[in-house]
Amino acid sequence: MHASGLRWDDVSMPHGQATVLRARVGQTPIAFLKCHRAAASFTLEFYALRTWGPSLQPDVPTLLAVEPQDKVLLLSPLPGRTEVFDTPPDLQDLPRRQAIARASGAFLARLHALPLPDSDERPLREVLPLRAKSWGAQAQGLIDDRTIAKAVERVSEMADGDWGRVPCHRDYSPRNWLIGPGDPFRFSVIDFGHSKADTWLYDVIRLVDGSHGFGEPEMQAFWEGYGRHPNKAELGLLDGLLWLHALGTLVWA
Repeated sequence: MHASGLRWDDVSMPHGQATVLRARVGQTPIAFLKCHRAAASFTLEFYALRTWGPSLQPDVPTLLAVEPQDKVLLLSPLPGRTEVFDTPPDLQDLPRRQAIARASGAFLARLHALPLPDSDERPLREVLPLRAKSWGAQAQGLIDDRTIAKAVERVSEMADGDWGRVPCHRDYSPRNWLIGPGDPFRFSVIDFGHSKADTWLYDVIRLVDGSHGFGEPEMQAFWEGYGRHPNKAELGLLDGLLWLHALGTLVWA
């Protein structure tokens, strides 16, 4: 539809949790209207962009307007497009992929460094095993019981520690990164509909689970951008989180 040169395009992701409409004049985007289907994802994205967004500008959408009753957000456009990482790179592509991975690590370090208010939430060493048991119960019949039991045991074992929470995106992967034109490029992040306070390692899961084509060179560049590598205990927790993620993926598939 259009009026006075304004046009709207449906740019929703297949199987996404929201309908996304792009408003443009000619070929120039001027805003995005994001209509969430679920109140939970609307609330999470609204909170993230309102609370964390100002400190992450200009690399996340600006919240222009909100209609809570209809679960609608009006967001500013960002330059760039997503780039596919699903296939192994050739030697010519690798430096650019490493540069993007490095930028993704630097952004995540900024997000994770933001302050959180005091909270009376249960500690993660209790929460993570409960998540695993919940996903395991829902995965019954999809995989054998021994695998489910092993996953729950692994998560419980690795979560036994004093793990803190930081602001997390929780769907951090190339499909939610926008790579702007030019050299150096601008790196931006969209879709905060899963975001909340969690262990910082939750934002690494989709980079190391093999689903987005990140290999050792890209991960080394990511850690350079992030500013540090995980220690032995954190690698153990990451392994447990990968089991948890696998259970969740089976249930949602």
